[in-house]
Amino acid sequence: MLAINPINLKVELIEHIVAGELLKNALKGKKFKNIKEFNDFITNFLKNSKISDLPADTRFPGFFSSLADHSLSTSAIAVPLALELRKRGIDFSLEYSGRFAEILKEEDSLKEIVRCAALLHDIGKQPPMQHDERTRKYVREILELAGFGEIAGEIALCASRHHYRWGKIGEYKPETKLEWVIAIADKVSVADRMISLDERTTEVCNWIRQKLNNLIEPEDGEKIEKLIKYLEKKEISEELGFLIPLNPREVDRRIFNLKEVFGVDPELGVLCLEIAGIQKFINASDFRKYISGASVLLENVLREVGDMLANTISPESVIYAKGGSLLAIIPASYYNEIREKILNYFKNRTLIVKPKLPSRFRYRLYEFKYGPKFFLDSQSEPSIKRRNFGEIVSRTLSFLEVEEEIGNSVVIPVGEICKYCYEFKAEEYLGEENERICKRCHLVVEEHKITKELFLFTLDLEKVEVGESSKISNELFQKIVKRFEEKTKNSRVIAELKFKGLRKVKFRSVPTWNYLGRQHFFGRDEGTYDIVFIKGDGDNFGKVKEAASSITLFKWISKTLDDVIEGSIVESFSEILVKMLELAKLHKWDSEEIELEIPFDIVFVGGDDFLVLLDPAFVFTFVEKFRKNVQKILGSKKDRFEKEIHEALSMFPLGVSMGIAIVKNRVPIKATIEVLNEMVGIAKIKSKEDKRPFGGEIYVYMQKFDQIPTKDEIEKQKKYTSFPMDGEEFQRFVKDLKFFVEKEAQPNWLERVFGKRMPESKEDACIELLFKMVRMKNDERYEILQKLYEMHGKFLSADVKYYHIDLADSIKILTENLNKNLIREAVKILLGG
Repeated sequence: MLAINPINLKVELIEHIVAGELLKNALKGKKFKNIKEFNDFITNFLKNSKISDLPADTRFPGFFSSLADHSLSTSAIAVPLALELRKRGIDFSLEYSGRFAEILKEEDSLKEIVRCAALLHDIGKQPPMQHDERTRKYVREILELAGFGEIAGEIALCASRHHYRWGKIGEYKPETKLEWVIAIADKVSVADRMISLDERTTEVCNWIRQKLNNLIEPEDGEKIEKLIKYLEKKEISEELGFLIPLNPREVDRRIFNLKEVFGVDPELGVLCLEIAGIQKFINASDFRKYISGASVLLENVLREVGDMLANTISPESVIYAKGGSLLAIIPASYYNEIREKILNYFKNRTLIVKPKLPSRFRYRLYEFKYGPKFFLDSQSEPSIKRRNFGEIVSRTLSFLEVEEEIGNSVVIPVGEICKYCYEFKAEEYLGEENERICKRCHLVVEEHKITKELFLFTLDLEKVEVGESSKISNELFQKIVKRFEEKTKNSRVIAELKFKGLRKVKFRSVPTWNYLGRQHFFGRDEGTYDIVFIKGDGDNFGKVKEAASSITLFKWISKTLDDVIEGSIVESFSEILVKMLELAKLHKWDSEEIELEIPFDIVFVGGDDFLVLLDPAFVFTFVEKFRKNVQKILGSKKDRFEKEIHEALSMFPLGVSMGIAIVKNRVPIKATIEVLNEMVGIAKIKSKEDKRPFGGEIYVYMQKFDQIPTKDEIEKQKKYTSFPMDGEEFQRFVKDLKFFVEKEAQPNWLERVFGKRMPESKEDACIELLFKMVRMKNDERYEILQKLYEMHGKFLSADVKYYHIDLADSIKILTENLNKNLIREAVKILLGG
């Protein structure tokens, strides 16, 4: 059977297997204290087992979604729906008797029963035919195996009776209100439509017919043909009722008339949360401990809010909680209570930061499936395209507001002001240091100590495994270390280090950013060095989420886009740690155990943006590995949707725009971040100019600053830089850079190769270069001049992009601190090849 990623259309061919068998095998020998613990196990199993690879359905378009995501999404709807109905006076216990009826009377017990039935409602798949019968059998067996045989029969009925369309009658049609909760949640969350309805969809459907014709059922091929005809010629067919929501009230009448089922018409809440003034809070100080700790503190508060919602509603109802944003499905009547809890979390943990919460958040169940009501009242093409769950999220985000302004207007005497932020009164002592800071900064610095100062681990070269990683509290750092360990398993550098007599390598984070920038040459002094700030932002991520037709696809899209950012950072930084080992083998060490400083730090990684710092010598490794992972997930940019079935190619034009500022390690951080925002904006212009509609790419604007970075410096340099570049251009630039390093081109000479650092015109630059080429015909630098002439297109273009300064700056950051005897080998490691 087929499983296809809805973003990159990567096809997996999976053997037919019933999910229930996988779960039964995983349960052997397991004991659970209560059904909540059992449900938590199922949730974790769905996310991290082979079930996550199974499609929600083997038929079109069901193979575009995951069975695990659909099960989790069904629970995300079912639990708040049941709790909302209970709040509205519905007593689910009245339709049952005995022990099960008693359980349903309690709110927490009701919640866990609904969770269990929702999570297991499709456990009889695959295949989809008669899966309701298999589901009933497997749910009963699974619950008995887990020690809940007393209630296994009732939950098995509830889980299996979730079909009410297509004339379903008898044993497998919902009868009780509890069974209807699962059935309605199933229909709301099901991914029965494609992610997009435009010209891209036409190309994708044609590709499916061409490449997968022998792998799909004939009736699926017919559906796809009808969909193509609609998209190309707007031909309407009855079979398109679910694929395109033209008349949803007719094809899905029950969801529009829930009062017939429950006696009331329930509403659910879409809880969107964004942290107000997040950049102001993080940038309130120039101290590394503050900036680093502030981002971690906000992320931890957001996680704690997510945990609170998971306990109040269910873990599955928290759809997303990362990077300053949270999305959850809640019972609408719970909103005020939840809102107060959230405000208290932020007040107690941050003192001043306020969350932005929606003023409008209530939606009917049919809106979760078909988008905001007003799009259903219009039959225009734009309205039809926006009948989806993603539009609900987008609309809710537009109603976010914050009640109070952030800040403090109290006048503070100069001698009492906090020396970290110069904003609040200094009231608390900072650890053992005889220095007083404000309560806000104290909270932040303590968070930094817990999560960042303890970032250390040891690589045992004999066992080729990492020790002490369990002490790392930051989840992203844990992933980096785990990936690093995987890479060292098959790396020859381990044997080379052992040959030099080394047995253990300890990695430790730098005590201050002032020490970043010398890790590649193992320097130790108080000098001034270059460091790199890299800020990145996803391109079109929000638009793709808006296009998500269902909550199930929204979850899958969010996971995929998270991996584009977070996964690429993990790949880049784990590779940089490997490069550190390769550089270490060039040196002589007097001990079997050595300690290396980690050449990077992470300020924040959000859903679609990030800010990191690193030793500039590793910037090319970072960009190369980042791009490689982006294109592994999204494919390379293309004009047409053409690929093999096992390859990835995003059906949306996606990318990541980066600003890369190479600055002195003691420059004001606020100024640097302001400039980074400008640089990201320039890179985004390059991204928008790329009209290729499929695949993914990165876009980079990089500049080296010798003084405090300013926007004026960027403007001054624009005419004499080859940036911004897309990833392909950057790759060529690195290839050319290798040539100049191998030819031992001197950066100062390169800067003035056109007579002046910044030539007044392309004619002056061309004449100067040609004159030098004539004079140096027999000089070893002739090849360098010839290469420059070719790189600049022989100055035939009306708008010449200058490379000489970018090349000179790049050579400086690679070589100026290295021992001359090690330059060639070190640069080979740093640039690859």
